[in-house]
Amino acid sequence: MGQVIRSHLGAVLERHGITAYKLSKAIAEAYGDQAIKQQTVYAVVKGNGVPDARTLNQIITALRGLTGQELQVGDLLDWVPDSEVAS
Repeated sequence: MGQVIRSHLGAVLERHGITAYKLSKAIAEAYGDQAIKQQTVYAVVKGNGVPDARTLNQIITALRGLTGQELQVGDLLDWVPDSEVAS
């Protein structure tokens, strides 16, 4: 079975003219020692794996600050039914 949660973070960043690096820096500034790692941000941007709640919280909080928009989890992730996932 393939991945059933897909990230669209890369497209969201592109639409707002934000780089993964800029997002990572905003997260680091907001969360300090508790910030997710830069490589975690890059992995989510590339669609590798499914981000956990802490990761999503930090990404969405930083994106809201950078964009001024009330982004939600559904703006970043899509669920794909098993029947539509290529094995």
